[in-house]
This record gives sequence, structure tokens and C-alpha cells, in this order.
Amino acid sequence: MKSGRLSSVITALVLSVMLPAAGGAVPPAETVLPLRDFLERATMSNPDIFAQLDRLGESEALDQQGRAVYDIVFNLHYSRLYDRPFSDYSSVKIREQATDTAGAALQWVVPHTGTRLRGGFDYYRNRITLDAPSTVPPFSMERIRADLYNPDIFIEVQQPLLRNWLGVVDSFPLRQSQLNRRIMRETVDESIEVIMADLYNLYFSWYLSHNQLRIYEKSLANSEILLRQVARRYRNGLTDLSDLSKTKIMNIEYTKARDLQRTRADNLGMKIGRWYYGIDRSEAMPRHIPEQELSIPRSAEPRFDIRGTRQMRILELSRRVLEKKLEKEQSELLPDLSAVFAYHLRNYDLNRRESIESYNYDTYSAGLSFTYPLGNSLAEGRVDETRAAIRKWGHDAAAFERSLTQGYDETRRLIGTYGTLLEQDDELLKNALLQLEAEDRKYRQGRSDLFFVIQARNSLLNYELMRITDYAQSKSLEVQLLGLMDRIRK
Repeated sequence: MKSGRLSSVITALVLSVMLPAAGGAVPPAETVLPLRDFLERATMSNPDIFAQLDRLGESEALDQQGRAVYDIVFNLHYSRLYDRPFSDYSSVKIREQATDTAGAALQWVVPHTGTRLRGGFDYYRNRITLDAPSTVPPFSMERIRADLYNPDIFIEVQQPLLRNWLGVVDSFPLRQSQLNRRIMRETVDESIEVIMADLYNLYFSWYLSHNQLRIYEKSLANSEILLRQVARRYRNGLTDLSDLSKTKIMNIEYTKARDLQRTRADNLGMKIGRWYYGIDRSEAMPRHIPEQELSIPRSAEPRFDIRGTRQMRILELSRRVLEKKLEKEQSELLPDLSAVFAYHLRNYDLNRRESIESYNYDTYSAGLSFTYPLGNSLAEGRVDETRAAIRKWGHDAAAFERSLTQGYDETRRLIGTYGTLLEQDDELLKNALLQLEAEDRKYRQGRSDLFFVIQARNSLLNYELMRITDYAQSKSLEVQLLGLMDRIRK
């Protein structure tokens, strides 16, 4: 606050010295746009932030896809088999038979167990046409048609004992998508922080450009005062053409610098307005100026836990993804040994209605199934690849931690250095102001030339420009430090 008051006093004093001589009019007042208001409005309607939030919807869709392995599958089927079996060596000649099969079943993978369940109902109708000896004389062959109905209720269970034990392979897509969703959420938050840091820096650039323009305009006014005096002296024969040319050159250079800086400031002002109002037409936007004291809404804490930063959380989550992947691939290296159990409750009857009224036959089967490839180079290569990726992750995490710690320490030291620089800038401004007052007093007393007054004014403006630049850079470093600590949005 002390430095801000000093800057305001200097500005007021310089204007009081310059404006009467320049004869310029005071520009109309413009509305101050505070940094806090700009950030709030710019983030509420920021399309880049909305685009980042849309990425969360993508991760939710991937999470939903990972659950597909546990979806219950419904199966409805029908088939018809027609056959003319070979039966010449039997006293019963089967001429043809047709088997209709209809049924429905549900299949399900039990989460976190790897168990496969299948249960349902099948209904068979076997229609047979045969020639059989008659039971009455002369015992000739008699054609018979018969329908045999066979309803069947069943349940089948398959439990892996080695590969995919406890559903390691089945659950990996879901666990991977859940971890990736957390990574995506952290990444989106980090991207939003980068966007907000860019908005901070945009405002700082606008602040710096606006104040630089103000100083360039003062410098140009000083050069115009000096040019008028030198021209008057030249007309009176008190100076030569060389001095007049030098003064004109200086005035033109100041004019060029002022015009270029005005264009830059206007461009940044329109960009600020587009972010703030969400419109592209410059004529529809009111004129704003930045606040003189840049108050950052959040401050960096003195203690810094690198393990709690978003970047480290993303790294930890990526390591867990690799570990889950390795666990799955190691399971795929094992033999496929499964315990299998099936139970069927059936009935056989020539009467369709009576066939489904009671189930008189039950059967079951139990056993083991063992499968092992003699060569499993693909699975072994995947395991080795993931192990190498985990080792590389360790080196990358250590390097990132060193880099982040180093960046934090360097930024802290730079902020401290800029604090000292600002104090020195204030001291320079104070002494430059004293020098200007002394030169102005001597000029009014007739003991000095206007040239030295203008020179003192320009020296004061140069120091003011230096302080504004250092001030904007120190604020940018504070935001950079908040970004390293993940404190821009919290």
C-alpha cells in the first residue's frame, strides 16, 4: 500500500508539472475493472473450461464400458433339427425325426470372484416317424408317429482356480476405467488452473500495457514541450538546426512508441472485454481500465507438501493403473484351471401338458478343466513390458519431484528478490522526484534550463516504468507459485 500511494503521488505531481505546459485536455473517466471481477466473469462463460468439463463425460462413458463385463446377458433361442437316421440293423426302422428346441437363459459374471453363472430353461420336442412290428397278427410293419417332450431346467457354474482368480482379469477394465476417470478429473482441474493462470497473465499484460501507454504519453508530452522551446530558440537564433533536428527526432520516436503501445493496449483491452462480456464487437463494449493495485484473491501458504499436489496425485494414479495391469497380466500367465459344476432337472413325457407338471429326472456333473499353452510368449512379453514401465515410472516421478521442488524454490526466491527490487524502485522514484522538484524550482527561479527539467521528468518516468514492470512481473510470479502449489482455484 505504501508503494501504491507513492506511485499515485508521483503521478499527480508529474501531471501537475506537465499538463499546464502541454495544454492537453483531461480524458474522460473510464470504469475500473477489478481483477477479481474479471476472473469471476471470464471463468463463468469460458468455452475452454466448458470443453474441459466435457472431457469428464467421456471418462464417465469409459467407466460405464468397463462395467460391461458384469452385465447380465439374456439369451433366447430356437432351433429345428431334421434327421433321417440309419436304422437298418434294428427291428424298429426310424424313418425320420425332427427335434425342436426352444429356451431362454441368463449368463452372469459375479463381480470380484471370476465365477461364471448360467441358468435357464430349455424345452425339447422330438417328433419321430418309425416303422415297427405290429403287436397283432400278421405282425406286419406299422407306421407310428410319436412326440416326446423333454423340459429341462438347468444351472451351470464355472469357477477359475488359477488364471482370473478372484476375477483379476475380469475386473481390470473396470478398475482401469475408474482410475483413468480419477486421472481425467485431476487433469481437467489442472487444465482449468492453467486457463485461469492464463487469464491472470492476460490481465497483468493489460495492466502493464495500459500503464506503459500512460508513461509513453507523458514522455511524448515532455518531448513536445522541449520541441516547442527549442523551436522558439531556433527562431530567435539561440540554437542551431542540429539541436532542432535532434529534438524532432526524439519527438518522432516518442510518437512512434506511443502509437505502437496504444495499439497494443487497445488490443489487450478488447481481448479483456471479450472474455468479460463474451462479445466480439468492440463498439458494444464499454471502456475499462485496470485497477492500480493488483490484489490476487489467493495467497501461497508458507509450507508446501509436494505429495499433495495435483501433479503428484496424477502420477500416483498412473502408477496404480500400471500395478493393476501387471496384476492382470501375471494372472494371464497362469494355467487355466477351472472347477465346473452343472445341475439339470428334467422330465420325459409323451404328453405335452404333463411333461411340465413334474420333473422326475435330475442329473448333475462336476469336474475340472485344465488348459495351458506350451508357449506363452505374448503374455510373458506383456508382463516384462509393464514391469519396465513401472520402473520407468519411478525414475519419471523422482525427476518430476525434483523439478517441481526446484521450480518452487526458484520461484520463491524470485518473489523475494522482486520484493527487494520494488523497495529499491520506490527509493529510486523518491530520489528522482526530489531531483525533479529541485530542477523545477531552479528553472522557475531562472537558474536552470527547461532541458534539465524535461530530463528529470523523463528520468522519473523511466523509473516509474521500471517499477510498473517489476510490479507486474512479481504478481505473475505469485500466480506461477500458486499454480505450482495447486492453489489458484482452491
